[in-house]
Amino acid sequence: MTLTIDWGQGEAEPLCLMSNLPAAQHPHRVYERRFWIETLCGSCKSRGFGLARTHLSDPEPIDRLILAIAIATCMTLGLGTHLVLSKQTARVDRADRRDLSLFQIGWRWSHRLLALDRLPEFNMVFSSRFTLPQPGFRPAT
Repeated sequence: MTLTIDWGQGEAEPLCLMSNLPAAQHPHRVYERRFWIETLCGSCKSRGFGLARTHLSDPEPIDRLILAIAIATCMTLGLGTHLVLSKQTARVDRADRRDLSLFQIGWRWSHRLLALDRLPEFNMVFSSRFTLPQPGFRPAT
């Protein structure tokens, strides 16, 4: 076990972590990604696609379903990001501040389009020219 202490610039107190990672592997950087991972797992399970409710146990269908969920997650996050950056979230989130994750904004907008029978209007363009945001990134609201 390794104890690491990181006192980030501007932080009121240090973050102390016990980890099975050696200090050279920077456990704090891995820990920063924890919030993204927890959000992704929640989106795949109870706050989104309901993966656990499928009761699948055979690996092949699970693999195919996880591939479909990964693609749908990318589309939903892309839609949520687009809506935040283009300031079009008022119909699915509070107007005075942002309470929902990018996933939830995209998810609720997709459901809204389905409910209004307007899904054929949804257009998405995929591009390989992008860079992933740094951990902790939040689009300006």
